[in-house]
Amino acid sequence: AGVELTLTFTNPNLPDDLMVLSRPATYLTWSVKSVDGSNHEVKIYFDATAELCVNVTEQTVVAQREATENLDVLRMGTDTQEVLAKSGDNIRIDWGYFYAAVEKGTANSAIAGADDARSVFISHGDLPKADDDNFPRPARENWPVAAFTFDCGIVKADPVVKRIILAYDDEYCLTFLGEQLRPYW
Repeated sequence: AGVELTLTFTNPNLPDDLMVLSRPATYLTWSVKSVDGSNHEVKIYFDATAELCVNVTEQTVVAQREATENLDVLRMGTDTQEVLAKSGDNIRIDWGYFYAAVEKGTANSAIAGADDARSVFISHGDLPKADDDNFPRPARENWPVAAFTFDCGIVKADPVVKRIILAYDDEYCLTFLGEQLRPYW
């Protein structure tokens, strides 16, 4: 439709800096530009469900908004945080927290049910005005998401770039001689 969108996934794989190499973050970068000579109004929608934080979708999750001086952050995880409590095949990590963060002022964000967030974006180009605070609840109940919209404005031939950081902090990652240990980073 006259718009070229490039999505780049970047991980900090710098082998000469182990602290950066071990960082549990992925950086997503969208680059949008017009390729047909016309101007286009572009908005980007992104969400991640709490399904990322559970072993099974019946597990209850919590979600909350956090902030740093420079970032707007949404955080999700199980409410029980049973660190290293399961073993076997077909097991997913269900302790620690998933984080999605953007530089302050670059995106709108919401904690919402997936259907709510997506339908508001489709119909109005935005997100629900208030965060969903019905927590803890099962991850499959109205599928909570950390949702973001990026307003790229009127896109011309020069690329417009938007970014988000995705991270998963498992807080404790192994047991050694009966002691739970934190990740290297």
